[in-house]
Amino acid sequence: MSPGPVNPPAPKPRPTRARDWIPDQPGAWVMALAPAVAGFVAGGPTRDSVWLVALWALCYCVQFAAARWLKSRFARRYLMPVAAYGVALVVLGVPFVVIDSGILRWAPIYMVLAALSFLAAWLRRERSLWGNAVAVLASSLMATVVASYGSRNMSDASCVLEVARYDAQGNPMPVPCGTQQMLAIMHEPPTWDTWWSPYAFPAGGLMMSAVFAATQFGSVLFVKTMIRERGSRAYLVASVAWHAVLFAGVTWWIGSFVPAGGVEDGWIPMPLMWTELAAIWLLARSVALPWIGSRRRVKPVVTGMVEMVSTLLVFVAVLTALAAA
Repeated sequence: MSPGPVNPPAPKPRPTRARDWIPDQPGAWVMALAPAVAGFVAGGPTRDSVWLVALWALCYCVQFAAARWLKSRFARRYLMPVAAYGVALVVLGVPFVVIDSGILRWAPIYMVLAALSFLAAWLRRERSLWGNAVAVLASSLMATVVASYGSRNMSDASCVLEVARYDAQGNPMPVPCGTQQMLAIMHEPPTWDTWWSPYAFPAGGLMMSAVFAATQFGSVLFVKTMIRERGSRAYLVASVAWHAVLFAGVTWWIGSFVPAGGVEDGWIPMPLMWTELAAIWLLARSVALPWIGSRRRVKPVVTGMVEMVSTLLVFVAVLTALAAA
């Protein structure tokens, strides 16, 4: 009797490699970290702001590793990076939360964003528009988060009574002013009275977050016209229109700083010039690169390098515009 068919042995799981630990998209690294670093520079260095930037870099590593693990349906090769980065985040993050409990005001929104990000990875839709929007919002908000713990936020603290506070007998309670009030709000668990304190949401940080969110979502549209949606007229129109609106908005904003008599010596002030140059660059590359790509193949690495330059240019423009505003 001839032997029956022999099933081939199951392939051995691929072992964990170095590339499983390190995000392999330099452009994504820059986009993820640029808002946090901008918040650090604009807000002024402190122990807490340095700590936050380091924690955010760890969060990005956790998200990257966990997304791959979920997308692969829990492949063993991704388990070690997830566990190692997760433990490191807990070890470094829990002491920060204990010392700076005010950071918990950001917990609800980041819990939602993390859940949506992991859902996108599980559904293998992390490259969808909504998956990209979640990543853009998470990274952009870090400009405000980090800036709120900066030294300039502390030095700018003014004695402003935000809400009236009374004890159980209805007698007014003393409210700490200036730096003391700011420290109390940022280092103590948030309450309904302090949740939306302007110390936690500095105007400069909010402006940076808005700019990064607008430019990074524009980057999402542009990259799609070059890779996943190459040749799509709808995405090309959306990308060019988005950047045209950005350019018009920046030009209008700069015009509000120009005296009625015109620009002095025929030049826009240099701090504002960087902002205008960034807007021109973003619009130009949204038109030129897809046009070139329609005639010859543009490698994804070239698109990635272009977006690294774009992010760095926006980074400089944001900081110089904030200084001029």
